[in-house]
Amino acid sequence: MTNTTVKIRFNRDLYGITFSKPGQLVDTICNFDKGDELLCTVVPGTFESEADIITADGTAPAICNECFEIVDCTFTVHSSWGDFTALASDGTIVKKDLYPMTKEERAEDEACEYRFQDMLRFDVDEWRKAYPGELLADMHIDILDLGAYWTGDRHTGPEMDWREEFRKHREENA
Repeated sequence: MTNTTVKIRFNRDLYGITFSKPGQLVDTICNFDKGDELLCTVVPGTFESEADIITADGTAPAICNECFEIVDCTFTVHSSWGDFTALASDGTIVKKDLYPMTKEERAEDEACEYRFQDMLRFDVDEWRKAYPGELLADMHIDILDLGAYWTGDRHTGPEMDWREEFRKHREENA
């Protein structure tokens, strides 16, 4: 089982919360107001009295489970140029792990009308209509199966030919 990235919302004010990082000599102290949100990772199978969550910078806060609620989770999108992590609620991209590019690839990318660096979020509403009843939480999806919103108020749809081919493959192997 893999770790799950979630967004949590604090349901009370918390002051003096200690964030510890392995090998770090000095802890970080933070204050949170009721309603504040934090993107973090839940470690499966260890969610007991102390929440085993890890923030984006690798620190682990000492927060009891009753102090927050999980308000969102993420899914992963794979492409030939790298991977994206996005919020399941609205498709907002929260992390881009783009592969290093060669000089030729970088020139090709800069000449493209749609560059992965300019992608803002995925069209999860359209995806849900195409796959009713499926949940995005913790899914791994090919980028061709999703539409996307880009800087400059631009939108691209999914690759419908690829989607149909993928759907046939799933039905044959079900």
